[in-house]
Amino acid sequence: MRHKYITNQIMLACLSKLPARKDIHDELHETLAERKRIMRELERISRKAELIDMFLDKRKAA
Repeated sequence: MRHKYITNQIMLACLSKLPARKDIHDELHETLAERKRIMRELERISRKAELIDMFLDKRKAA
C-alpha cells in the first residue's frame, strides 16, 4: 500500500528540481563572451548602415 497515493502533481514537483548552477567564474566568462559577440554584431550592422547612408547621399547629390 505504500506509495499508492502519490499523485502525478507530486511526482512532477519532485522531478522538477533546478539544474545545478555553474561556477560563478564560468558564468562570468560566458556572459563576457556573449557581450563581445553582441558588440561585434552591432559593429557589423553599424558599418553596413554607414555604407548604405554613403550610397544614398551620393545618389541624392547626383
